[in-house]
Amino acid sequence: MRGTNVESALECFDAVLSADPNNGEAAANKKGALMLQCSLSSDAANALFRSGDFDGALVKYSSIDLELANTELKFQVLNNIGAIHMEKRDPRMASDYFKKALAVEGKSTMVDTIHNLATALKGIGSFVEALQYFDSCIAEQPEFYSALCGRIEVLNSLSRFDEAIEASNKAIKVKPDEYRAYADRGFSNLKRGEVDAAILDFEGAMERGSRNSADLMKVYCLAVSVKGDKLLNSQRFAEAATAYEKALSIGNSDTPPAAMLFNYSLSLLHSGRKDEAIVNMQHTVEVAPDFFNAWAAMGLAFLQDEKYEKCIKALTEAVRVKPEEVEVMYHLGVAYLKSNMLVEAVDTFRKVLTINPAHEPSQKALSMVEAR
Repeated sequence: MRGTNVESALECFDAVLSADPNNGEAAANKKGALMLQCSLSSDAANALFRSGDFDGALVKYSSIDLELANTELKFQVLNNIGAIHMEKRDPRMASDYFKKALAVEGKSTMVDTIHNLATALKGIGSFVEALQYFDSCIAEQPEFYSALCGRIEVLNSLSRFDEAIEASNKAIKVKPDEYRAYADRGFSNLKRGEVDAAILDFEGAMERGSRNSADLMKVYCLAVSVKGDKLLNSQRFAEAATAYEKALSIGNSDTPPAAMLFNYSLSLLHSGRKDEAIVNMQHTVEVAPDFFNAWAAMGLAFLQDEKYEKCIKALTEAVRVKPEEVEVMYHLGVAYLKSNMLVEAVDTFRKVLTINPAHEPSQKALSMVEAR
């Protein structure tokens, strides 16, 4: 039998077998035709897969009777269906088909399929099982870079950061000009609290071609921000401000994380750059209108500068967010008093004393106002 007119051939064989069910030659030829049909369907499905028509390829693969296919074809079909599900971002379904493929052809040398299965398992959070398959890949091909990096990422997900760093070092030796292992090691260092090392790794990754990766830029921004936090907590305010400025230049300057922006404001404030600090506190509350600390700090800064109207506005917002914060409410009362708004001042001090009757500054301020 030659060509692709399998359907006609099958009709002929069926006609012969209908007349003579025991015709062994016709039965053998029919089996061969069915196997050819499976092969041709697989070729058509493969062409659809290569063209990017994943849904069409799945339909074509699904039409193949795998019971009639030989081991090689059965493996290819199951493996390719798994690969399509990876392309369609369905790692759970992909992992099922990769396992079926390996059950058909379970040779350890099927490294690509084992790697794909490990990647799919990583995608669904089955990290321990994924690690086993990545280890199998690496045992067969010790310099399989993608498997090495996948293993690092699984170790990070399992919080095994020291092992992840060791694995990263091996991957970097294999491909020193590739970015992925640098980025993975940066994440490990960040989780270990080694912020400076993390920043160097992220910068190394960007130098090697991943500068346009949104995920990398996000974690790089986070690392620089964490460095700012450490400097702020160590009261190294000018250095902290520099770190936050760098972090803000990396991330989205229009809608930066409110906490980062507020900490930047504090570093500026304690560096003697009050006007800049207030501008950034205002930006903080634009990004996060219920950010209590920003409203409170801004209000107190205005109070120190005797800008009472602005102080009252800011502290009123702070009290709105946290109406039980007596210290902020007390300073709001002071701002009213300084503005000669005595009714509002008395009312505010009384509210403080309702919450905390033992609040001495409010007791004294209220007595002073009532004695006028």
